[in-house]
Amino acid sequence: MVDAAGYRHWTDAELELLADRSLAAADVAAATGRTEMAVRAARSRRGICRTRWTAEEIGRLRDYAASPKQIAAETGRSLSAVYAKRSEMGLPTPAAMRAAARRDGQPSGIGGNRASSLTPPGMRQCLMPPPCFTLSAGACSLA
Repeated sequence: MVDAAGYRHWTDAELELLADRSLAAADVAAATGRTEMAVRAARSRRGICRTRWTAEEIGRLRDYAASPKQIAAETGRSLSAVYAKRSEMGLPTPAAMRAAARRDGQPSGIGGNRASSLTPPGMRQCLMPPPCFTLSAGACSLA
């Protein structure tokens, strides 16, 4: 049904498709002849969100061996959704974990180069050819 302003109201059959959280907005749009933006807006107005995060997806968010990009690709969620959910859960970002590891003098195990993760505890790697390590912040012992 189209009103005087040219707005086409959602039929009961379209509303059923709209409420089906297992269907992506693109699928609902294709089935109803509406745009994805119209589907997203209608879902938002009605409080219908995408499927909830599963326990497996949440477990994946806690796995810092995988990058947020990998998690987004594996779960079918956007990169911003992965960051937002991690933030909502109070989980630190990989960058924050690396920074904390550097402050604590521990190898982070996340990203970075292999040599820095092999630096002995209490030592810092200098720029001399490997293996060159120095105690704390002093000058290089081999220079």
